[in-house]
Amino acid sequence: MNLDVDRFLNLYSAGGIALIGLIAITVAVSGSNRAVNAADQTAIKDVQAVVYKSPSCGCCGAWAQYAERRGINVEVNAVGNLNQIKEKYGVPEGKQACHTTVLKESGYVVEGHVPTRAINKLLTEKPDVQGIGLPGMPKGSPGMPGPKQGDWKIYSFTESSQTSKFMTV
Repeated sequence: MNLDVDRFLNLYSAGGIALIGLIAITVAVSGSNRAVNAADQTAIKDVQAVVYKSPSCGCCGAWAQYAERRGINVEVNAVGNLNQIKEKYGVPEGKQACHTTVLKESGYVVEGHVPTRAINKLLTEKPDVQGIGLPGMPKGSPGMPGPKQGDWKIYSFTESSQTSKFMTV
């Protein structure tokens, strides 16, 4: 009987040690992911941006709040004719969304509910483009209600309205 008790205690101890190790690994990985996520946002810290939106659009305001919580200084301008803004900043037809953001220092344009992760990539890599965008109003994207459904394809566009894939989130 003592042998069975000893065997049980050894197995129990080994299981406890394994559980503690698993918890430690989980905490370490979780902590490193937080560090990577924070590092992914360094380029957007204190960026000055102007969001052009319709006076009646609530999701645009929600996106502006999302951007501010992540370190972008946002000025919101409600305008009567967004088509003029999109034309002025070269947002291609068929790739438009409900609001247009201009990053003041860089001059880059950000169209729609683009996650700050993509904006950070734009400001870090500094590609020769007019801007980036997430067409439409995808469910679950920053500022939009609901759960995320599928990948978000973020495109880049040039002054001549040429578009290409920028990243998928």
